[in-house]
Amino acid sequence: MRDATIASEWVDPDDAPEITDEWIEQADQYQGNTLVRRGRGRPTGCQKPATTVRFEGGA
Repeated sequence: MRDATIASEWVDPDDAPEITDEWIEQADQYQGNTLVRRGRGRPTGCQKPATTVRFEGGA
């Protein structure tokens, strides 16, 4: 019964993805706790839909 709680596939934490120049360009850069440079924003084609909120007066 105890084996049912153990994950079926173990992932080695040393199997991190390769760091590429593209990944570095998109990353936020920090010096200590201070943000030095923001990475690139949302990818093209990944836009948020416009939202309108109307508040009716009267309580």
